[in-house]
Amino acid sequence: MINNSLFEKYAIQSTKVDRFFNLTNAYAMNHENFKLFFKRYRDLYIHFYNSNIEKPDIITDFFSSTYFLVEMILATNLYNDNDPCNLGSISNDIQIYSYIVCYCYQWNLFECFVSNLLNDLIRSNKLKIQDTKKLISCKYKTKKMLDALKIILKENPFEHILPFIHPNGKTKFQSIGFTELDTIRKKRNKYVHSILNNNLDDLKISDIQKTYTNDMWLLRCFANNFFLMVKNIINN
Repeated sequence: MINNSLFEKYAIQSTKVDRFFNLTNAYAMNHENFKLFFKRYRDLYIHFYNSNIEKPDIITDFFSSTYFLVEMILATNLYNDNDPCNLGSISNDIQIYSYIVCYCYQWNLFECFVSNLLNDLIRSNKLKIQDTKKLISCKYKTKKMLDALKIILKENPFEHILPFIHPNGKTKFQSIGFTELDTIRKKRNKYVHSILNNNLDDLKISDIQKTYTNDMWLLRCFANNFFLMVKNIINN
């Protein structure tokens, strides 16, 4: 029997990765603002305690409770404008590397989820013998495994209809299929196997962010489709 919680666990973990991605990029896009805030805060803190002005308890408590937070962050040298190694923009780097890390991790989650379901399907003995043998031969070969699944299953789990909102405000539906899934796989492979040769620094950060969100929604849609198909085969 296939339990409904299997997909829920996958979806929750995938969403947690999205949360990390969004949080790191929200910081990255406001890095300069944070740098200004922490500098002004430290100066204000010193001025406040060295002055003779009246110090209300609520203000004193605020400075006392946040001082060590500010000092710990400043101690990382994150806001030092000195860049002797010419490392470049911290903001851009955070966005690029969080994208690469999250993108690769999300694909690994998807691949692991599909592989685990595939093992359950093989053990269920609900498929034709030749189909079972085909799937066994494809284990640990992602592209061959995905190709085999879309042929063996009566319905292709890697087909989906998603709404598309045009810049003019009109909404239409678009068919997403195996081509888009394979594009995600190839992008992930490029990030993993050609990490020294990628040219992400030459792309606009905003365009990178948009592809991440769309691609992760697509992976979750396909994972859910495959889960429901396998569940229907095994449980019936």
